Amino acid sequence: MLDGYDFYDEDALVERLSKALKKRHQETVFLVGAPLSAPVSPGLPGVPDVGGVISLIRAEFEDDACQLAALEEALEAAGDKRYQAAFQFLQGRRGQQTANEIIRTAVKAARKPGTDFIGVNFESGSEDACRLMDSDIDAWTLSPGTESLGNLVTGYPDRFGKTALTTNFDPLIEVAIRRSKGSFFRTSLHLDGNLSQTEGTGCHVIHLHGYWHGSDTLHTVSQLGQPRPRLRASLGQLLRHKLVVVCAYSGWDDAFTEALMDVVRDDVASPEVIWTFYAASPTVNTRLSEMLARELAGGA
Repeated sequence: MLDGYDFYDEDALVERLSKALKKRHQETVFLVGAPLSAPVSPGLPGVPDVGGVISLIRAEFEDDACQLAALEEALEAAGDKRYQAAFQFLQGRRGQQTANEIIRTAVKAARKPGTDFIGVNFESGSEDACRLMDSDIDAWTLSPGTESLGNLVTGYPDRFGKTALTTNFDPLIEVAIRRSKGSFFRTSLHLDGNLSQTEGTGCHVIHLHGYWHGSDTLHTVSQLGQPRPRLRASLGQLLRHKLVVVCAYSGWDDAFTEALMDVVRDDVASPEVIWTFYAASPTVNTRLSEMLARELAGGA
């Protein structure tokens, strides 16, 4: 036990998601965050991490020393919320459309070099170009984690393949599913919405913070924390009686975390949450730890 939580090793996780589920079936929902799409090594294709995205935002102001200095000051004051602060700064001076363009640039970094279609201007970032890139599944670089998630979804559809949640904007989960010969349908939400309004065949991939094209993307504290009651309610319904496996996600003040708290406080919801950590000595996000402690104590 560490910091009031029970931590288990990798062997325990594999056992829980293999033999335990084979003996006692329980539908599993994965929630994955940004590190799953990041480059596996420096210099390789992948969606840039927080530092990489902030560098893209810096480049937007590289010709204006005053604005660049102001950005650095905002980042310095932001503490562990540098990513949100960078986008708040960007949106105040360039607007939401530029924020979306930054994300498109970041997502395109996960494509293999030299894979553009002849005669298509991918640099334009147009909707048509992005859709073509989505469909070109061999041109994307997948991390081992993303590739494995696609294999689980396709290979064990009843156990792992009904729903996948992500806060990411990229198409890499869908690419992984298609590469493993599976099918999916997608819901992308940057505002409120009910998940049951989307129907299709295969795994329901839900992008909670928007998608890299066709919708806005959510980044700032105010955007992530906006009231989304219908999404919160439908997420709460989805998570009831499920095994929720959280990977590469530290916890935001967002609809997913709010829905998770709703389920935690529901005496008949019977959720089980496995929150995975990459570090050998894991620590729980302070805000998440406070929320869990409050809910487990009865909401006092």
